[in-house]
Amino acid sequence: MKAHLFMIRLNFSGSPGATARGVLLAWLLVNGALWLRADTVQNFDAGGTAYELAQNNVNPAPAVVAGGPTGNFLRLASATAQQNVNTIAFTKSDAGTYKLITAEFDFRITGQADGMSFALIDTFTWGQAGPIAVPGQFYQEPNITASLGVGFDVFYNVEDGDLNGNHVSIHFNGKKVQDFDAGAVNLKSGQWIHAKIIVRPGGGNSDVSVVLTPNGGGPVTVCTNFVVAALQPFESRVMFGARTGGLTADHDLDNVNVKFEQPILGTVGFGFSTYATPETFPAQIYVSRYGASTGDVTIDFATSNLTAIAGVDYLATNGTLTFAPTDLVKFFRVTPIDNATIQPNRQFTVHLSNPGGGVSLDTQTVATVTIVDNDDPARVGAWDTPIDMPANPYPVVPIHLNLLPNGKLLMWDRGAPIGTAFGGTDGNPYIWDIAAGTFTKTPFLGYDMFCSGHALLPDGRLLSAGGNIADGVGEAKVGIFDSALNTWTRGPDMNAGRWYPTLTVLGNGNLLVEAGTVDIPTDVNRTSQIWELTTGTWRSLTNAAAQHGVFPVWANYYPFIRPEQGCGRMLPRAVWTTAITALRSSMTMARL
Repeated sequence: MKAHLFMIRLNFSGSPGATARGVLLAWLLVNGALWLRADTVQNFDAGGTAYELAQNNVNPAPAVVAGGPTGNFLRLASATAQQNVNTIAFTKSDAGTYKLITAEFDFRITGQADGMSFALIDTFTWGQAGPIAVPGQFYQEPNITASLGVGFDVFYNVEDGDLNGNHVSIHFNGKKVQDFDAGAVNLKSGQWIHAKIIVRPGGGNSDVSVVLTPNGGGPVTVCTNFVVAALQPFESRVMFGARTGGLTADHDLDNVNVKFEQPILGTVGFGFSTYATPETFPAQIYVSRYGASTGDVTIDFATSNLTAIAGVDYLATNGTLTFAPTDLVKFFRVTPIDNATIQPNRQFTVHLSNPGGGVSLDTQTVATVTIVDNDDPARVGAWDTPIDMPANPYPVVPIHLNLLPNGKLLMWDRGAPIGTAFGGTDGNPYIWDIAAGTFTKTPFLGYDMFCSGHALLPDGRLLSAGGNIADGVGEAKVGIFDSALNTWTRGPDMNAGRWYPTLTVLGNGNLLVEAGTVDIPTDVNRTSQIWELTTGTWRSLTNAAAQHGVFPVWANYYPFIRPEQGCGRMLPRAVWTTAITALRSSMTMARL
């Protein structure tokens, strides 16, 4: 609920005052929508925005039922009858036109047909309140005059030009605009699905975005900023419809929350406060736009000296960045001047100023750039000439490579006998003595350690977990190499196979192993396990397994894992961008 509160004090004298106060109160009650905003909200438990239900064909009528995601829910259409077509229409909650409408709700379709819809119906055409109780396209194909609709269609009507039997459609002013495949989201799964629909009419945008989050899964973007021609702001109220046909399904609705807003133009600031770049490479400076956007905005940038001097250490740079409505990040480059002189690192600053188009400056408007001198090998290092040993060539392709405490390298290839797809590789681990220029085969454990994960234990031994039975099929085996004794020993097997897992050393010396595929690329080992250093055994974190999500949200090959500072939790990330979960079975490294 969003509202503005005004306090008004009026003084009246005599009996006419009562009449005047009554007129003022009546005006506020009737016209309060001019200054009081209220979202369309309804969870079918108590209170919320007023609505009216309508039965447009056979029984049963729509009805509130117990047992939804958060309490009661609305059964909009029922699988108990064919040709059951019903609607729910909400009273207008927000007067006037808006340039950003964000609708969120939970829906569930259990059965085969036909589907349901969400719509913003035009109040000029359909009134500010009252039921929608007329025949027409108000259901999974919301072709509604002067209105915008989004359909969730679970039946493949070839004659209607449907994309398939599991798609989302966008409709405007009585016509279908576009179908979108719902993809991994099964609209008729019988599970609750959370829908988020973002409508941006006019103001530089005329588009619709739809994001669906199935129960227990991650969000799936069905369409992003899909342009709807001629869509402009119009006063609207919310409606949902559902229909069964020759086949039937239960169509359920809950937790409706629709916000009508005038979006702010947002702010613009630096994405990072500090940057570093070598003398030989331009610094790339990122500028981000925060908040909603409705049009093009601009921001000026310029460099200024600190210890780095323009024309000597870098090229002075200035200009203007333009953000289109869909732009979130822009960048510009500043070029250092390379020289052969050994000197300290130098710094300059970049500044943002003069925001245009209605945007405001964010808090981070100055960033510092450090030019790292690249001429002192003692400080920055240097590449030597390539190592070429034709008399003693590499015995393997070092797919797996580890630096040992004695300064030598342990490496191995994949194991494949001659005549196979990767024939001629032996999979044996070798020690490379760089100083001596020699390669020595280590004792073989008798299985293929290709595609394993590995990490050094605190005592200097190397633990390798998992391996290769076939592509995508992981070993459950564990091997431990002691460089002081030049020996391999077998540890106890893990809970199941892991092909491309990740091993991470914890603060107490134990090891965390994550992911890797067991059998096929979609069969991910979701059981996190801890290698107990003191006992040499595995401990499974069974509570963490349920938090890993549903494939492909959970990373299967080498998930990136980092410690969360200050709380001792481990945060896995899939494909480096999507945070999956912290392993909440333990809040401290010592207990992990």
